[in-house]
This record gives sequence, C-alpha cells and structure tokens, in this order.
Amino acid sequence: EDGVVPASADSWATLRLQISRLNRLVEDLKAASATDERSLSMHFVPVNIDQLIRSAMAIFIARCEVETKELRYLKLPQTLLIRADEERLGQVLSNLFDNACRHTSAGGLIEVSVTVLEKEVAIEVSDNGTGISQGSLEKVFQRFFREDLSRQVNNTGSGLGLTIARNIVELHKGSINVTSPGRLGGATFVILLPVIR
Repeated sequence: EDGVVPASADSWATLRLQISRLNRLVEDLKAASATDERSLSMHFVPVNIDQLIRSAMAIFIARCEVETKELRYLKLPQTLLIRADEERLGQVLSNLFDNACRHTSAGGLIEVSVTVLEKEVAIEVSDNGTGISQGSLEKVFQRFFREDLSRQVNNTGSGLGLTIARNIVELHKGSINVTSPGRLGGATFVILLPVIR
C-alpha cells in the first residue's frame, strides 16, 4: 500500500504464500494448545490400519513422483483394527510423510511398514534422508523446535507438527519415538498403538 514494493504477479504470489504460512501457524498453534490441554475433539471408531496408511499416503504419491523420491509401503497380509480417530491419526501420518519428504533428497526412499507386536501395532516411517543429529533427538517433539535449517532440503514448517503428532498419539493410548540413524540411514519414526483383538 505504501508503494515500497511494486504491485506485480510476483509480489502478490509472495503475499499469498506468507498469508498461507501465517494461517498454517495459527491453525497449528490452536491444534497444539488443544492437544496439550487434551480438549481436542476426537471420534473413536474401529479403523483398518491398511486403509489408514493408504489414505494418508495418497496425497504424497504424486509429490514423491514429482520430486523423484520413492514412497514404499510394506503391507501386512492380515487385517488389523485399532480404535482410533481416523482423521487425527491421518494427520499424524501426513506430518511424518511431509517431514520425510522435506528431509529426503531427490532419488531418495521413504518407507512405511507395519509390525504386529503382542498387544500393539507398530507403524514405522523411515527415510534415507539427512537424519536428525544426536543432540536434537530428544528435542524434536518440543514446540517450535527445528533441526539446523542448513541441513534441510526444504526448511518450511511451523515447528509444531511433531508436538501435535505426539499429543494425538498419546490421546490414542499410544506412543511415538524416533531414532537416527534409522533403519534406512535417515530418521525412523515409530508409532505404537493398541490393537483391537
């Protein structure tokens, strides 16, 4: 409005991008607060693990093709059910896929696998990307924590996604942890959730 920046297609695109980032930050802050206070609205129903993973993966398949990254799913032959809020757990998986995509270079691999334990199911998201430094492993679930930006392939993000993910998983009576280097050499996130028997 002051004429400091000339109005053009580029300046409008920049404004739209910044507004979009601010909107995302506001929504992430609201979600983080709601999950911290355990006041997030949840609707628990029996959920098929395979369908949950495939649904969350769907929006990342095209992105990985464009970015020449492989998104692989190692499916279990049997049907597994958990009691969950499908939308919220889908949000957790989407966050893990998004992080894996951002931290994995072109030609890289992101792999999802499911393992049945005695009373739980483990959903593992691994990549062969940049990984997480040992000093950061205990901090990645803290609000606003972000790994050294110089190590990232793409440094967008609010720093709230993993905080929200952890809180949602805990609302499902589960846990989430990370190792790095993981199974593929980058980071490996493991979600543990109770299985319906």
